[in-house]
Formats: sequence, C-alpha cells, structure tokens
Amino acid sequence: MATEPASDAENKTDRQELITLQALAGTMAGLCITGVTVYVTSTKFDHTVRIVDDVLVMSGLSFLLCVYMIYLMLGRGAVIRWRCLRRAVAVLFHLALLGMVGAGFLMVYTDL
Repeated sequence: MATEPASDAENKTDRQELITLQALAGTMAGLCITGVTVYVTSTKFDHTVRIVDDVLVMSGLSFLLCVYMIYLMLGRGAVIRWRCLRRAVAVLFHLALLGMVGAGFLMVYTDL
C-alpha cells in the first residue's frame, strides 16, 4: 500500500508537535524525579509509599523513553515515515501520565 508523500506544511506541523511533546515529556520526567525525591524524604516509609515511589519512577522512566524516541524521530529527518514509533510514543506518554495521576490519587487518598 503506497502512501502519498507528505507536504512540507504537514512535515513542519508534525515536527513542531514532536518538539513540543519532547519538551513536555522532559518536564514531566523532571517532575516525577522531583516527586520521588521530595516524597520519599518527607514521609514515613511504608507499603503505600513504596507503591507510589515505584509508580513515579516508572512514569519518569517512561517519559524519558518518550524523549529519546522523539529524538530519534527528529534526527532522521522524515518524521512522517515513523508512524508506528509515533503511536508508541503517544501510548507510552499517555500511560506515564496515567501513572502520575494514579500516584497523585494514592498520595491524596491514603493520607500520606
């Protein structure tokens, strides 16, 4: 199945979206790492703290993996060819964000 070549405007838009997502994923990774550091040093260490700590660490690693995969896509030039990797970045980003939100709910509702 042949695909039509993307126009320059589409490539530029896709590239700009990826650059924005890369910056956002890097920021979210930093927030996860900061959350782990502040949370673990300021609370008692029990089973729930370990769960929240693990979820935040995995979310941070997922965001960093998103940054790396976007860097690979941007470095290759033709962004439109990497549709499968682009979907993987989107899924991984959303799962990491879901983990961050879940960790936030655990922190709030377990009264840590």
